[in-house]
Amino acid sequence: MLFADISNFYNFGDLAAIGNSAIFVENCILGLSVHGIIGSERLAEWYNRFGHEAMFTEVLLIILGICTARFIYKYLFNEFSIVYFVLVVLAVQFIHDIGFYIFLAIIPVGFSPMFDIFRSYMKEVGPRALLGNAFVITTTTLMASYSAMFSPALNVYSLLVSIYIAIYII
Repeated sequence: MLFADISNFYNFGDLAAIGNSAIFVENCILGLSVHGIIGSERLAEWYNRFGHEAMFTEVLLIILGICTARFIYKYLFNEFSIVYFVLVVLAVQFIHDIGFYIFLAIIPVGFSPMFDIFRSYMKEVGPRALLGNAFVITTTTLMASYSAMFSPALNVYSLLVSIYIAIYII
């Protein structure tokens, strides 16, 4: 089996694999953004201005999205399928993104510097932000499902290494 079942909300053992995968993927995005490989000025500004706060905000969003999908999945399907699980994760991400867009449209400019950069980022990239977010959360989900096949000890160790690397990337 190429992918482990990470859909059980109550299986806390998967959280190390999910967290490690989220940090690993975010490390890659951060590195590509800060070094100009991903062409978004606002995304680079986001990471350069807010550093670790920006990265861990993104990581927590990914983890919370996958955990929300884990909670919902059991109500939709009886058996694990990586394809169906990724689709549920993407639905959660899409609903969040649309809700966040509406939230940003309501709050005034200047309310929060983080929100102001998000607003500028959305203007800069438009609907492509949805595709970028979908890529990040899909990649994280697939990596987490694969990583969950390994021992919890290895996943915790990998999580710690990923956090250590993240500190130096920014």
